[in-house]
Amino acid sequence: ALVHHSHLGEDQPRERRYAELAGNHAAEQFANADAVRYFSRALDLVPESARAECVTLLLAREHAYHLLGNR
Repeated sequence: ALVHHSHLGEDQPRERRYAELAGNHAAEQFANADAVRYFSRALDLVPESARAECVTLLLAREHAYHLLGNR
């Protein structure tokens, strides 16, 4: 819900942070399809200058894809 409300409020830094948190929570609950969706949204919002954050999100999304059997 926080991701959605941040999106509506056009607060991209908060939306990105909440999407990452939601992705981590979904991954912990083995809701891997949801995790992929949240990590992908967070990646869409990461500025190109934040390469370390991008790599972290890419690795988290890759792990969720792996658990789904998508490579």
